[in-house]
Amino acid sequence: MITLFPGEYIHIGGDEAKKTPWGKCPKCRATMKKMGLKNVEELHSYFICRIEKYLNSKGRKIIGWDEILEGGLAPNATVMSWRGESGGIEAALSDHCAIMTPGEVLYFNRYQDLAEIVYQAEGSYLPLEAVYHYEPVPDSLPAAYYNYILGAQANVWTENLKTPGQVENMVLPRLCALAELTWSNSSDKNYDDFLRRLGSHYRLWDQMKINYHIPYVSGIDREIKFINTLTFEMVNPINTGRIYYTLDNSNPDNRSFLYNGKLELKENTIVKAMIILPSGKTGPVTKGICRKVKPSPALNDIKKLTKGIEYAYFEARLDSIGGINNLRAVKSGTVNAIKIPDWVREDFWAMEFKGFLKIDSTAVYKFFTDSDDGSRLFIDNSLIINNDSIHGVQTRTGQIALEKGFHRIKLQFFEAAFEQHFEAGMMGIDNQKITLNDKVYH
Repeated sequence: MITLFPGEYIHIGGDEAKKTPWGKCPKCRATMKKMGLKNVEELHSYFICRIEKYLNSKGRKIIGWDEILEGGLAPNATVMSWRGESGGIEAALSDHCAIMTPGEVLYFNRYQDLAEIVYQAEGSYLPLEAVYHYEPVPDSLPAAYYNYILGAQANVWTENLKTPGQVENMVLPRLCALAELTWSNSSDKNYDDFLRRLGSHYRLWDQMKINYHIPYVSGIDREIKFINTLTFEMVNPINTGRIYYTLDNSNPDNRSFLYNGKLELKENTIVKAMIILPSGKTGPVTKGICRKVKPSPALNDIKKLTKGIEYAYFEARLDSIGGINNLRAVKSGTVNAIKIPDWVREDFWAMEFKGFLKIDSTAVYKFFTDSDDGSRLFIDNSLIINNDSIHGVQTRTGQIALEKGFHRIKLQFFEAAFEQHFEAGMMGIDNQKITLNDKVYH
């Protein structure tokens, strides 16, 4: 590597290594004893320091993912903070340089549109606007340490991307947002003006035959349920081009209805819409099945309830959430929040939450689960969200009409390996996530 590349830095990785086997390995334990290391974290640090010492002797510096902080940071290391910003902050406060690359904001393999529409990506929803508004220097970092933040980096992991064109589609125009967030002062940034200026990039990419991303029309879910009358608004996320739509299940083109205001429906309808740019280039078709429904009735025989929700914890290796029904709980009780407890083991476990959900008014509600790995949501014994299988962090949503009152709720989740993550709740205005913790009872 040193012979091939003349640059000052060499990235050594240092991430996503399960340390549990190290504590059982005779060679690792012998090294720990010989070097006076107390635990596997210090063994990890010892190894990173050895690599750094060698590379420093060759006139090079190391960069590593934020796991290299565990057990003690090598003297001259630069930290690449991917598990949020905490690693970069910790490095800066220790007088070490850091590069910000938090996965939730700067991993360009995440969905650019709502997760239930696009399947070639992975992870949670990361729209262009969220990338643009990211600030690499955290507000919580004291000003004296700002200079330790070298900048930001975006990544695109290609496990699910099969062609160069798909990679281009995931990177552009989010790469333009990355450039502006790293090279502009915060006070000079203006998202509306950024969108306007993207128009010249679209024309350039058309000439270069680059497969840049045109978003789906926002505001249309795959399934839209309503009780009496449905009024919804379509949104063009890039403010460029126009929205055309149909109501007869045919695909839209520039001869279809031109959208210029809210749409009101009273009967079952299939809406299809797309964005067409001034160049004539078309975005993907957004399809919404609008269905008139009756709300699920509230439970009338509920006795006095207490805030909180029951849980059951299982230990087993699953590849589907359905396997939870064949397990016996090793721990159970009541908690005040739907979340992963601190005491769960590293991997191969599952949880089930059961209780009652309080609904304040009769309406159609949209729910989500955001999990790594599989999860499911049941309301009134109906499957609302199926976010099953072994996968990375992935968001799925579902809708149901509910009467005012109490309704049965059940959430299931299993963890296979690596990243432990589980959230569930309602989707509010602009897809804002709302916790269920103050709405659940047992």
